[in-house]
Amino acid sequence: MPTTAAKTRWSLEIAKGREPGRRYALERDETTIGNGPWAPGHLSLADQEGESPRRMAERQAALRRESDGLAIRDLDSPGGTFVNRQRLFTGQERALLPGDVVQVGSVQLVVRREQASKPESEKPARPAAVEPKGPAKATPSTARPPASRTAPLAAPYTFPDGSASRSWDDFLTLSSQRWAMIRDELASGRLGEHLRRTGRDDLLPRREPGWTADETLDDWLGRLPTSRSSAPELDVHPDSLVVPVSAVGGVTRRSFRIANVGYRILRPTVAIEPAVGMPDAIRLAPQQRGKVILTIDETEVVVEIEPPENAFDVTLGAIVVSAGGKTRRVAVRVERPRVETIPQGPDAAVAGPGWSPADSLGERLEGLSLARRLWTFPLAVLILRGLIALGNRLPYLASGGDPRLLGASAMPALAGGVVGWAVGSRGGVLDAIASAFAGAVVGVLSSSLVFATVRSVEPVFGSPTFAALALGLALAGVSYLAFPPSRKEQP
Repeated sequence: MPTTAAKTRWSLEIAKGREPGRRYALERDETTIGNGPWAPGHLSLADQEGESPRRMAERQAALRRESDGLAIRDLDSPGGTFVNRQRLFTGQERALLPGDVVQVGSVQLVVRREQASKPESEKPARPAAVEPKGPAKATPSTARPPASRTAPLAAPYTFPDGSASRSWDDFLTLSSQRWAMIRDELASGRLGEHLRRTGRDDLLPRREPGWTADETLDDWLGRLPTSRSSAPELDVHPDSLVVPVSAVGGVTRRSFRIANVGYRILRPTVAIEPAVGMPDAIRLAPQQRGKVILTIDETEVVVEIEPPENAFDVTLGAIVVSAGGKTRRVAVRVERPRVETIPQGPDAAVAGPGWSPADSLGERLEGLSLARRLWTFPLAVLILRGLIALGNRLPYLASGGDPRLLGASAMPALAGGVVGWAVGSRGGVLDAIASAFAGAVVGVLSSSLVFATVRSVEPVFGSPTFAALALGLALAGVSYLAFPPSRKEQP
């Protein structure tokens, strides 16, 4: 893709990876990133992945330059693309600002922006040279007017893991990734000594009675002259809790997560808003009642849900989480389980409109109109009566023309076994054997019913045909009374 002339140069700097500080210039209008092989317009980060099991996709996300801006879009990656610890939806595009942290797999990259005096010629998306570990130039931020620019550190501060902060904004970025490391450096006094040597006694950490080390770091981050807000930011996942109908009358535990996608400590409050008439259906777990929920990264909140009797497909209320002027609601509902229809392949047999192997006998009968039943039932009884007559003509199965149950059930059982084998053969040999056995049993039971009718009803009608037709019509009428046609069926 051709490169457009621009006054702004964007790059990605490794914050967490094998080479912290390494920068990759974004030379094209659109660049994809991932662990796939190098290609024009594709930035490979395969060499930055460590031993973490979290891996990025070959084409994880796409970065697009437009005018003086930069945006990122997730490319349906399995592990997800995160910006400042917020996951992007598949296909969602989000604008990026200098200092934003992008995470793909286990690699974290900081967005950098520089002003270029001349347009850059088109170049492949190859790694830019690593910048020296010296003081970095201050970059204007779009978040605040020029008067509130952050000044670079007089000397970079290097942490024990090798990562370095060259501006005050870098401390915020690192706090979202390695809170404990910065807290320990502050508590040990090493960070304070660095501030004294560089003439920033005004930023020495304050230690008030009763403060924990986390609270000391939280106060210190709030006093840094950064170009963006250091405030915490609330996020809650999921936005609804669902309990099945089977839980009605008992207590079910569910949980949701409060995430801090900002930088300082989040101090959320959790309140329960029950639905009308259900004051005790939702409550916090005993271990979290009355406690302050301090959240540095994320906190799991457990709630107990006790739906009242006869609470089916209703909303029990909501859990309201508030912090930093923002409010998130988690709805709590009782729902019936969804019945999923097993998808049928292209070769699946269809026995009629809306027919499915999972349908019950009643549902299948409701799909038949009265007219169809009046000829289907008599025809089925006639066929079964013919099989019984044929079986009683076989040697050793009848005696002197007098029908016996053994002869009556032989041919229906054979026919049921053949049909069962044909239906079950799609699932393999074992399924075919099981289906054949079930079909044979159905044939024996059906023939036994007809056999009993033959012995008791045929003498009255004087003809096997008339008796079969009468039995079929009687069954059609009984089925119509028990399972009348559904409204969807067109007679």
